[in-house]
Amino acid sequence: MTSGDATSNHILEINKRLKKWGFETNIFAQYVTPELKKHVRPLPEIRPFLAQKEDILIYHYGIFHYSAYLYLTAQCRRVLIYHNITPAHLYAKWDKYNQNNCRLGRLLLKQLIQTDLAIGVSNFNRQELIDIGFTAAKTAVVPIFLPVDTWQSLPADTTLQATLRDQNKTNWLSVGRLAPNKALEDIIRLFHVYKNQMNPQAHLYLVGSQSITLYVAALKELVAALDLSAHVSFPGRVSDQQLKTYYQNSHLFISASQHEGFCVPLIESMFFGLPILARKATAVPETLGQAGILFNRLGHLEVAQMAHLMLTDPALRQQIIATQQQRLQAFLPEAVEARLQEALKKLDIPQN
Repeated sequence: MTSGDATSNHILEINKRLKKWGFETNIFAQYVTPELKKHVRPLPEIRPFLAQKEDILIYHYGIFHYSAYLYLTAQCRRVLIYHNITPAHLYAKWDKYNQNNCRLGRLLLKQLIQTDLAIGVSNFNRQELIDIGFTAAKTAVVPIFLPVDTWQSLPADTTLQATLRDQNKTNWLSVGRLAPNKALEDIIRLFHVYKNQMNPQAHLYLVGSQSITLYVAALKELVAALDLSAHVSFPGRVSDQQLKTYYQNSHLFISASQHEGFCVPLIESMFFGLPILARKATAVPETLGQAGILFNRLGHLEVAQMAHLMLTDPALRQQIIATQQQRLQAFLPEAVEARLQEALKKLDIPQN
């Protein structure tokens, strides 16, 4: 588990609700960053709990990991929370390790069908489970928790804020791991058209971890080839405080992702009032609902023109922000908590 990671935040928020409802809980993980060690126990310590028939194991699944075999052999009741798995072919050119784990993860998913409850973080994910054989009546949808309290309490990073608040600069923002499914090369090409034909003072920030080294190197080569080195930044993984500052001081959120099981940065953008322009693919339309602006085909000039309109037409911009605020209500903690309670009713367990 990693501090600031959307899945880790979701686990902590679920744990908080379970404790509030009177459950005795433990969180187990193989990898834990130092700041979370007080909340998480080492994975091997889970074994004694797996034999207790009345206990409930909640397993978060988003890529192949050997812990799935602990889930398969557990004698307790089992709940699977499915975060989706990136199609392996998207990694083929860039990272054989991730390609293999995604391939194995999807193969193993078919072996996890015998479960007491399977929860998708989106209906897109839930339907994927049903399509491979999970019993529909034993499935539910519970979106990712947005850590509202954390966001509200964090101060701005004043140094970063000063950099972002250049009055002559328009900031495009993309948030998420720099991975092939995010199609960040398409964002860079879109930005190139926008900067060259509409706004020479624009800047693009690609915020996210850079573990897929070959892919990140190719992105940086593309930036250099398009003569954008002074206009595109790769901040890497940032703190929650810095991330909040990016959201609050950007003018457009852009996503060209080809595969998402939910896409947490969309609801983060809604929360911070940042207009969204996103590719219509996989779970993105479901997460956005009627909010934001979607594009289907990647005509760089046409999409760049839409971005320009979103940035320069005050009435349109305000309408987009207002619609996003309406959509955000479905993802606020109270709404997600109600969805979690409703899902857990399928297990016939008492809740205080």
